[in-house]
Amino acid sequence: MLKDMWDIYRTSNLRTNVLFCLILGINVGMLLFACRDLSIHHREAAGVFYSQDLLFVVVRFFLDTFGWNDYVLRLPFVLVHMGNMFLLYRISRLYLKKPRDSLIVVLVYALLPGVMFGALLVLKSGFIIFITLLCCYYQMRFKKMPYPIMFIAVFVDGSFAILFFALFFYALKNKNTLGMFASLVFFALNMYLFGLDVSGSPRNYFLQNLGKMAFYFSPLLLVFYFYTIINALKKQNNILVDIGATSLFFVILLSFRQDVDLESLFPMSVVALPVAIRHFFSDMRVRLPDFRVAYVRRFVVIFALLLAQSFVLYGNKLLYLFGMENHFASSYYISKDLANILKSRGIESINVGNRKLELALRFYGIKDSQSPYLIPITNLNESYVDEIDIVYLGKKVASFVIVPSVYDKPLSTTQAHKNKQIQKLQDSTTSSVQPNLQ
Repeated sequence: MLKDMWDIYRTSNLRTNVLFCLILGINVGMLLFACRDLSIHHREAAGVFYSQDLLFVVVRFFLDTFGWNDYVLRLPFVLVHMGNMFLLYRISRLYLKKPRDSLIVVLVYALLPGVMFGALLVLKSGFIIFITLLCCYYQMRFKKMPYPIMFIAVFVDGSFAILFFALFFYALKNKNTLGMFASLVFFALNMYLFGLDVSGSPRNYFLQNLGKMAFYFSPLLLVFYFYTIINALKKQNNILVDIGATSLFFVILLSFRQDVDLESLFPMSVVALPVAIRHFFSDMRVRLPDFRVAYVRRFVVIFALLLAQSFVLYGNKLLYLFGMENHFASSYYISKDLANILKSRGIESINVGNRKLELALRFYGIKDSQSPYLIPITNLNESYVDEIDIVYLGKKVASFVIVPSVYDKPLSTTQAHKNKQIQKLQDSTTSSVQPNLQ
């Protein structure tokens, strides 16, 4: 009986579904583990307190419902990331020939640096990918244009103008007159509501934006991805290809004129990831086993670099050990630990003299006041009286001193020791002079 159950498990989709759940569970666990150390960024805090954008309205709803802490702050983005992985898995099952190939798609997607940032930080890229994947799944599952989802996307964000542009070309290739008309109407309405900033003097940002795109995907994967999309445009009539190509080419073309908001315009290009994986397996499987080594080696190199990047991103705190106090993620640390230390000393309000730090501390319950005053220390090799040290992995990465008011200066322990010696000397001199006077 157990043998029969094992055979059914091996030949059914159950094994693939279980492995997908395992990949998803491990990925979410790593994201939650990363949330434990992250502090709120001052831009995130400013959005939470003042912005009326839909993104921050959703964030405030979660915070007011479940409590103000870092896990709740990032919970909506982790949930959307889970939805993105599920949709991408279902799309891959519809698009790819073998069920197990879809596991490679979701694994690569989970390791993309840009996707990881979208799942952890308060960014709208995850929501953009979710609605785009929803459009793709609707079309591939029901063979119809996703008009209901397109209508919702009109009022969500201006970046979906690219989506409507891509759907127009898809409808044009398939001679869908209604789809073309609806895409143009939605495109015009979206542009009217949000617009697209092309103001300012034209400047070439191609190399700068290309570097950001390479960071989002990983350099070698971006090259292979670009080649795959070009090849798929010639051979396939698929909504994934059209959306991925439109997003990628639009960003590249716009980069020749101005700096591009990659957070808004580039993320939807990731929906063509199943196309790249299918292209790789097709190239490999049409060849005899002896001639597949080069293709497998190519994939291993790309995947190894992607894995190394993900390791650096998840383990970025280790960079403090190498003296990199101002690395790429350093602005997402310190404020939470500083707030916890202040609370442990019974301080609920303090003057920090820094608007960015004040916003971050306010999220953790530390209010602004006139006194006492918190001074950041630039020389980490010096010690001060009443000092607050932020230590990661045994290394001091930041330091602050509490003084009574703005007009007071921090007193170093060296100077305090000298003052103590001088005071003792004065006291001894005074005590020896008094008997002589008597």
